[in-house]
Amino acid sequence: MGDDRRKVCTPMAKTNIEITQELLDKNIPGKDAVTVLSNWGVDVLRNSRSDIKLLTSLLYDGFSQCDFTTRDSVQSGYINKTEFLMKEVLFRYLDKVLGPAFIERSAQVFDQAHELVKLHKIVQHRLSAFEKKSDFKALHQGATATLESISPLVNSVYLMGEAKRIMHGGAGSKVRELYHPTQNKLPSIFDESSPIRKPYRIPALEAIGLKMDEAQEKLDSMSDQELSIRLLRSFSTTSVVKYDPERPVYGVKTIYGYMPLVIDRLLNGWSFDNQAVMDDLAVSMDDASTQLKALQARLERMHEADCQRQVEYIADRFGDGECAVFAVALHQITELPVVVFSVAGDSSDPSLPTGFPRHAAVQVGPDKYLDACGTATLDEISARMACQLSVQLDPKLKAPFFESDWTRSAMDNEDIIAARGHAKEMLNLKGLQSLRSSEAIERLDRYAEYEM
Repeated sequence: MGDDRRKVCTPMAKTNIEITQELLDKNIPGKDAVTVLSNWGVDVLRNSRSDIKLLTSLLYDGFSQCDFTTRDSVQSGYINKTEFLMKEVLFRYLDKVLGPAFIERSAQVFDQAHELVKLHKIVQHRLSAFEKKSDFKALHQGATATLESISPLVNSVYLMGEAKRIMHGGAGSKVRELYHPTQNKLPSIFDESSPIRKPYRIPALEAIGLKMDEAQEKLDSMSDQELSIRLLRSFSTTSVVKYDPERPVYGVKTIYGYMPLVIDRLLNGWSFDNQAVMDDLAVSMDDASTQLKALQARLERMHEADCQRQVEYIADRFGDGECAVFAVALHQITELPVVVFSVAGDSSDPSLPTGFPRHAAVQVGPDKYLDACGTATLDEISARMACQLSVQLDPKLKAPFFESDWTRSAMDNEDIIAARGHAKEMLNLKGLQSLRSSEAIERLDRYAEYEM
């Protein structure tokens, strides 16, 4: 190890630009560091990029979207693996350079960004329901303008919203512990004295755990410079480093842009007023969230009102008068049996003699029927029709009152086609989608496509 350390502890570039340039010269000769970093939008001045933006870019690019694993013998052992070394550099950067105050405040900003991005998506989805409705053109235009005005902020904090997830995963246990300290840390299963030690040993897992612990002990004893040089050397053994930085894939920016910045700040103590940046972001996100919540509430109110109008329209049109065609449409969608309700006994209306086919629906279950008004019992339907009814199965709707071509197999009848659309909508509005038969819908779609 001593010879190896003397080899590693060699002079290194002083600034992030110089580090980037040395990496480019070694791996992709002919590229200019300033040009490459400028094309990526990475500030070339060493202290002009806020740490919260640097951190989130690094997390997403290097720990979420890139695989640094390699079969190269140069990286045999954890002490030489790029990903292992990156986690340690990231930990020291957070722990030494940024400190507890930054960690606490950035965690709040990450949570806020995550909620803002989620809320923005929810409002976008809700607005899409009004896109093709001409009656809501003004609403759609106004809401779209609001979303577009907020979108630049949402896009700029998107990676901050993802940071919370990455901290729990790819960034490593030491970084995760900084952001989410374990309250009651459990003893290791490899500890002989552990009360939770598993009764069955898994030698392979134990061996891996011991190797990782040994590698971590070596890292802990390394200086920041020694660690940084070892990391920079490990980059040359990864496949990602071979990609042209002008056409960057995930991971390339980490190697040539973000990690040199982190190393520069770790070794040279460059600082940034992150508090002011985070406070400004928090205020902007809070304002945006307030606008989105107000817009969401308005869209919800308009959606509920629109749904109620549609429910009333379908009930008024098909609840009485066009009930037969609606029953056929429901049957074709759900495959539920058609039933006919006839007048039972004398009626106050002389035009409704006993046995007259007063209404039609489909049967959902024992004394449970479905029509344009939703589900109801026989008594409830009788009360709605203002006369006592009896019910009988009539799958083809052959009662004289109904049109002869209104049969359950009629697919091309224009009235039934129109009714099917309203029937689907009614089921959705009333939360009865489970009654739809996937096989029936598939047949209807196939019929419409091939005009069968």
